[in-house]
This record gives sequence, structure tokens and C-alpha cells, in this order.
Amino acid sequence: MQTSLKGRGRRVLRAAAAFFIGILPLAAQDVLYDPVFRPQPARIVPHAELGRWKLSTALVRLPNHKLAILVRDEGGRMQPFLVRGIETGYWDTRRANQNTDFDQVFANYRRLGANTSFFMIHWADIEPADGKFDFSYTDRIVELARKHGVKLWWVLFLHCQSDHPPELRDFWAYKIDTREGKNYAMQWLRDENGVVYDSMAKLAALPGRWEINPAYGHPQVFPKILRMLTRLGEHYRDSATVLGVQIDNEAGFGYYTPRGTAGPQKLESDFNPVTAQIFEEWKLKTGKSDWHAFKLAIVKYWWKQFTTAFHKGDPYKLTSFNFLGANAEAGNAYWIDLEGVDVTTYGEGNIDVVSSMFYGPNNGPKVWANLDQHYNFAYELPIFISSEIGLGSRFGSEALFQQYVINSLERGAQGYASYDYGSLMGEDGKPNRYGVFFRELAAMVEACEDVLHGGVPGPGRVSIASATPGAKVSMLSAPAGTAGILHFPEAAFRPASEKSAPSADAAVEIRAVAAGDYTVQVYRAGKLAGSSVVSLKANQTHRFSVPHMGQTEAVFVKVLNPRPVSSTGRGSTTGGKKP
Repeated sequence: MQTSLKGRGRRVLRAAAAFFIGILPLAAQDVLYDPVFRPQPARIVPHAELGRWKLSTALVRLPNHKLAILVRDEGGRMQPFLVRGIETGYWDTRRANQNTDFDQVFANYRRLGANTSFFMIHWADIEPADGKFDFSYTDRIVELARKHGVKLWWVLFLHCQSDHPPELRDFWAYKIDTREGKNYAMQWLRDENGVVYDSMAKLAALPGRWEINPAYGHPQVFPKILRMLTRLGEHYRDSATVLGVQIDNEAGFGYYTPRGTAGPQKLESDFNPVTAQIFEEWKLKTGKSDWHAFKLAIVKYWWKQFTTAFHKGDPYKLTSFNFLGANAEAGNAYWIDLEGVDVTTYGEGNIDVVSSMFYGPNNGPKVWANLDQHYNFAYELPIFISSEIGLGSRFGSEALFQQYVINSLERGAQGYASYDYGSLMGEDGKPNRYGVFFRELAAMVEACEDVLHGGVPGPGRVSIASATPGAKVSMLSAPAGTAGILHFPEAAFRPASEKSAPSADAAVEIRAVAAGDYTVQVYRAGKLAGSSVVSLKANQTHRFSVPHMGQTEAVFVKVLNPRPVSSTGRGSTTGGKKP
């Protein structure tokens, strides 16, 4: 792995840059890097002004200053929308069967309790030839999703992987500048022995899994990416089914790490003369010279351009981004240097939505600690919606999935998504145990959506707490009331032998700020377990226990704000179980 550009490495890059300057048109040499470029994020609509425009989707500033997604319904009204998503589109469906019945897939989304598909597509799906746009495939997906009441968030691949459909290797954008057997439109890789992989043919010959990233800043590729993103935004601007787009996936600078194969063990990009020239221009315009600092800066610059191009087509829909396995957000220096991304890339790269990935127990706590230092998701861009929380026998346990969902919601996130659809469905076409778990958690989230969607962290008219050792109540408050999620935050990260600790009663305490009749609803295992109306005076406390609560269980407690207190000072108890 390259660690500096002193000596021979720097001379190689300068020589390459000089070579490339000589073959670039003069106009192209002036647009590789523009440090004064001003990005355009998604427009935030004040809640009071919603009626002024006919919008399909919008990020709205609510009266309590929360940023929240609203979507136009069939009657033309803007309605709150909290994402309960699942990712699909390649590995679990389309790659194995180009004739996948997505009508059935989206019908199963509803059976699973999901309302949004993070749907993977490739640039080639909408621009199969240079300048020839064809949205017939994505239009069909939109119509099938709309039929079942499922929203779409495009996961738009610009790069190609060895386990993508093989025809993507011949995508025109990767070959737009090919000379002497070298593909200048793609990132070049170099291994630890100094061997440079400068063509798709050389890369595809490597053992194991490989990836090819476009040379995003190439003067022929760059404007075509911008054109494509603007057209994508324009095409679905009036669609209330499409919520936004993730621009590429685990992207930035390419990398290659063979898994259990012989051959090179470390390759790093980009050794393309295109990028060498951009590096030289960046050094002149910034007065800096460090290669890894350049990588961090140029990825932010590219994505600022990409998100702005999309917003030229649709100023209101949202753009998102993710990094490989959340390694960079966790502060892993190796992956930061390799990918050219870190926790600041989201904000400084003009990304509307942070879509961090969560797999396994190691990175998660570090990711949240680092994100919390930089972002306030409830009130400021970027907001948060994870596009991939691992769930399934290959990707993650139920306990970890649930914990990462709670971590998201307690920060005021506008939803979450699991990876992937195929991992939630059994061979019999029915939800497997992971699908059932997803559905039960989604049912409780949906039941509390009137608070979670517009809720901000902290107590409202009431506070909800627990005195049970190890328990935590994550609270959000909104005009409708307060939602508390009772859970044991450390349990999901414990060794398997400790996760099966015996269940026990968990205490819940609700303290009123103002007097009134409060409706208290308790949800367990996806169902309403109890509902009552409790009359409380100011600063009065109502206590109850959740019986036999497991260490990796989550219980949702929703307290609706009070009706006026009756003349007797007592509230009435409704039907159903009293918590």
C-alpha cells in the first residue's frame, strides 16, 4: 500500500501528469478541479410553505425544527413518511435470474412490513449507449413498486464488480478512452510489487473478487456522469414513488483485496495519468501535497458535483452515500487512506443522507461515536437513513439488527433498511425467521410512527425511564406524544453465551410534566400488548413492569399527549390490557 509520494512514487506521478497534460485538450485541462465550486443540497421546505408547491417528495422543516420526509399521497396531500426499507436488485434477485418477478418481490415487501426498496441499478440500466437514455427498465420497477405501495430509493452503481452481470464489463463509459490496450476511463490499480493494472482485461484476470471504478474526474467521463444524474432527477421529479438516489455504492477510490486466493494481497488506486494530473492541479490550487489528503478532498469534490447535478434535475429528492462496511466512519486509517473517505465526507461532500452500513458488532459503536461528533441528524443536513443493516444467517443477528435500528431512531433518523431481501425469505416463498423478526420490529415502528417521524431526541410532555440495571429508554418527543424504546443496549454485543440470560421483569416509569389524561400503549413482539388512559398531575409518576423481558428484546412504549383533565381529576381506562 502506498504510504507517501516521496522519492520514486512522486516522480512517477509527476511524469504521468506531464504526459497526460500533453494529450488533453486545453479546455479539459481547466476543469479537472474547481475549488470554488458551490454545491446545491436538497432544498428544505418550511412546513408553513408546503402548500405553495406541488411536490412529489420533500424534506420539510417541521414546526419543532425537525427535518422530516413527506410524500404526496394519491389525493395530492403531503403525508409523513418513515422509511422501513430492504435492499434488493442484484445479488439476491436479479443476478441469479434476469427474469425475477419483482411484482411478487414487492408484494412480499408488504408481507414483511417494509415500505421502501433500496433498489440496485447500474448506470447502464438508464443510459445503455452514450447519450441514449432509456428508462424503460426503471419505469417498470417504479410501476410495480407503486402498485404495492412501496417506495424506491435507487442504489445507483457507477462501478462494476466481478459478481455483477458480466455484460457490465463492456459498458461504454469504461471504454470511452481506450488506447494501446489501456482503459484511461477507469481507475488504475497498482499492487505492492509495483505492477499496474491499467485495463479491464488485466483486472478481470485477477483471482477472486475485483472491482472497477470509473475514473470519476476523467474529462470525458465526468460530464457524462453529471448529465446522467441530472436526467435521472428530471425523469422522476414528479414521481411520489421515488424518494432519492444513492450515488454509487461503497465507492470513492477503488480497491482490491483477494479473499482466500493466491496473487497480490494489496492493490491501491488510482495510478491513472488522469488522476495524476488532477493531483498536480489540486496541489497548485491548494498549496498542499499529501496524496491521501488529496484523495479525501477530491472524493468530496466529485460527490459535491454529483449531488448538485442530481438536484438540478430534482431539487427536492434526496441523495445518499455509504462507505465499505462503515470502516471509514469507524476511524480505520487503513480504509480511510484506501477509499479516500472519512466521517467528514458526508457533510463536506454535500450528501443529504448518511447511509452508514452496519454489519457485526465491531464497527457500530465507533461509527456512532464519530458520527455524533459531526452531525445532528434531527435538525441539520445530512439526515440519517442506513441503507444496509445486516440481517440474516450470512449478514447479522436479530439482536444486532434491532440495536442498530434503535441507535438510528433515537437520533431522529428518518428510517432504516436491512440487507437484503433474499436473506429474509425462505425457499418456500414465505418470510423466514429473520423475515418474521423484521416484520415484528417494523410493526412496532409503524405503530409509533406518528411520534417517531417528527420526533426529536429527549422527553416531551412526559419522560420515560427505567430503573432496571442495564436497561435504557431511548426517547423521542413530538406534538403527538412521546415514544420510548425500552432495551438493553449492551446485550447485542455480548458473547452468545451471555445473550441467553433469563428474562426478568423490567421497570418503566412515566413522569408527567403537565397534568392530564395520557394514553399509554405498550408494544411487544410486533403487537399491542396493553393500552390504558392514565390520569397524572404535574410531576406525578406512573410505574408499571414489563414482565419476563428478554435481554435482547425491545419494547415500544408510546404515550400520547393528554386530553383535558376531567372535572373529577380522574382519567378513564380504555379496553385492552393495562400495562
